[in-house]
Amino acid sequence: MKEMGMPLSGCRGFSLIELLIAMGVGLIVLAASYEFFAEQNKAYKVQEQVAEMQQNVRTAMETMIREIRMAGFDPAGAAPTPGIMTATSATIRFTQNITSTNPPYAPDTDVLDPNEDITYFLGETGYPHRLIRYARERTSATSASSLQNAILADNIQSVTFQYYDAGDAVTAVLANIRKIQITLVGRTSKPDPDYVPNGGYRTFQLVSQVVPRNL
Repeated sequence: MKEMGMPLSGCRGFSLIELLIAMGVGLIVLAASYEFFAEQNKAYKVQEQVAEMQQNVRTAMETMIREIRMAGFDPAGAAPTPGIMTATSATIRFTQNITSTNPPYAPDTDVLDPNEDITYFLGETGYPHRLIRYARERTSATSASSLQNAILADNIQSVTFQYYDAGDAVTAVLANIRKIQITLVGRTSKPDPDYVPNGGYRTFQLVSQVVPRNL
């Protein structure tokens, strides 16, 4: 019995033109997929930098608030009397009597021990875009370092301090300061080519007010 089937003359493959069209469509789809992936990846990296920047600013602000709130603390009668020592828009220096050099580390009669004399300012030469904490650190159980710079936070664009008296009026008189407003502006670690302002650096501003308990 003769086997029935489609004649060979009716079996056609793809023509060269059809293959070229199919390859062209495939390349267009592939290019569109790659473009979508690249944009999503770029957006993810930007958001990652923004989140890192915000966390950096919040952590630095929390540290400053915690320490400035203790300015003037003095249960043992230290000399000179602790408090706000320098108050400008760019710098704050304050002292507190919170410890001593030797165990059991109870407050003594000076402010020469670790973390008792603290200055905050934005670094310049050698420390660009860094928030600096200038203070003594404990070096052993019975000794402390001299006053020295330490980086509290990187990628800080600006820090501004404003001071208020008991009547909530702006003041420059050290003895009258009862509240400090801190404005901290951080920036991303790398510029975004698609972001035109500020040289491509995205920023995050945080404003907090702190009332020292011992002034």
